[in-house]
Amino acid sequence: MKTRLLIVLGLTMLLAFGITIVASGVGGAAFTTYNASIDGASKDVCKNSAINCNIYGAKEYVWLNGGPDANHLKPDGWYFFAVLEPGGQPNPNDDSPKNLSDDYDVYTNRVFRTEGGEVVEYNGTHWLDSGIGKNKKAPDDKPPYIRLFPYADTSNPGGVYIMAICSLENGYPVAPRDCKYDAFKVKAGKLDYQFMLEGMKFHDLYADGINDEDDPGLEGWEITIKGTGPDGKPIDTSVFTDADGTWSWLSPVYTFIGNATPGQVELEVCEVVKDGWYQSYPDPACHTLTFTPSGFDYFGGLDFGNYKKVSVEACKIDQYRFPVVGWPVYLTIESEKQEPVQYTGADGCYVWEDLKPGIVYDVHEGTLPGWFPLGPEDYVFEMAVSGESYSHTFQNAYAEGCTPGFWQGGNDFGTAGGKWLWNEDNDPDWTASGSQGSNPYTWTTEFNNYFTSWSSLDGLTMMDLVGTGGGSDDARKAARSLVAAYLNASWGMGFPYSTDKLSSKWSEAVASGNFLELHNELDAANNAYWRDEPPAHCPISASGY
Repeated sequence: MKTRLLIVLGLTMLLAFGITIVASGVGGAAFTTYNASIDGASKDVCKNSAINCNIYGAKEYVWLNGGPDANHLKPDGWYFFAVLEPGGQPNPNDDSPKNLSDDYDVYTNRVFRTEGGEVVEYNGTHWLDSGIGKNKKAPDDKPPYIRLFPYADTSNPGGVYIMAICSLENGYPVAPRDCKYDAFKVKAGKLDYQFMLEGMKFHDLYADGINDEDDPGLEGWEITIKGTGPDGKPIDTSVFTDADGTWSWLSPVYTFIGNATPGQVELEVCEVVKDGWYQSYPDPACHTLTFTPSGFDYFGGLDFGNYKKVSVEACKIDQYRFPVVGWPVYLTIESEKQEPVQYTGADGCYVWEDLKPGIVYDVHEGTLPGWFPLGPEDYVFEMAVSGESYSHTFQNAYAEGCTPGFWQGGNDFGTAGGKWLWNEDNDPDWTASGSQGSNPYTWTTEFNNYFTSWSSLDGLTMMDLVGTGGGSDDARKAARSLVAAYLNASWGMGFPYSTDKLSSKWSEAVASGNFLELHNELDAANNAYWRDEPPAHCPISASGY
């Protein structure tokens, strides 16, 4: 089962707003803070709120903490940290273009362990301090505070940095989704206000609204940002996703003089959906943000998911791979048959379109008299993936029958035909050649003495019937076709009816009086033919010539 883990980023959000980001390896919260026991608690250190500090006077004043008791890091285990430049997909591994920490050390020098969500072990060269005591000249090398410094300067004009905390549960290097992020700002002088938005545009392969590990990013999608800034003026701008589907936007810097304070920010972040795509996340279609700026505010995880519809095709061919028109086929969803039944077209296929991915579809073929399947009558596809097309071809063989004329002794091969196969007197090889010994001697046996009797057939033998042509009497037509069908079934060909079934069908026709329907059904089977060379002929040979 796929799962979206939503993690809260930054102490700022705990007080002012909720930030979510997709991650598979890290839960809970982590945030940057200052350490008063080492650096003091003045405005030169933390430039906005001592409770909600995310603007610092210098890079050295920024420390990592494992999180408050109510929302600490989880699961317990080994992690590493890195400081990154904002913008684009955050990649915390060493040698990544935006990694500012690896200018000074490798990730192994930034590895720490947590228990109960708190840092309990760190053995690298960064400062480690308990946060206990005042005006200390040096750290006491006790957890839980780890200083992020040293790291390189950001090129961001607002002095914005991103702290990444990444789980090593699955080893190194890590995927960006195995990390969580918090933004902070380093700025000297007067306090001003700014906020940053980030997210990802992902191809939701299974249309489940979850940014799974195998869902790729989508480049070149427009993200719109509209609303009201902290100065009361409108915001109406847009950005485009980059090569890995990520996007970010850093607001202008807002400065207030005198007694003026920032007002409430209200934003709606939406995507411009491209033709042929459908949105799966979020629901409703846009992210809405309402907050009062605290200095520097960061909103991550503003993701959008989209998918394309899929199609499923069922095709039908005969044993010679010719398309079969008008064959009934069904679409089933999670093994439940969908109505109505559809029929194959001139190309032997039917296509169901505009289907949603993330569903297991299968196709099922119906049955028609005179045909038998050469494979399973149901085919289950894998779970449908966005934008894909699925197709399966069913193959059936039509019945191999011989006509009443053949059994009368017609000249399919310029010979005596099937007349020689009627009984062991005319054909000494009757039993050895594959016939059923329990069959009547059709040369002399009366039809009504072997099948359910019908008055218009009194006194007629089997041979009489195949020679009559049926005339205008529907019962004679049906009986003539029945005799040929019975012999076809007796001979052990690929005929769709057993001898018992044929006897039963005749009894049903006698009871209902519907002889013409039986004649038409059996005539089609008896006239089945081969499509090879020479042209149409009965598929078995008459013995005795």
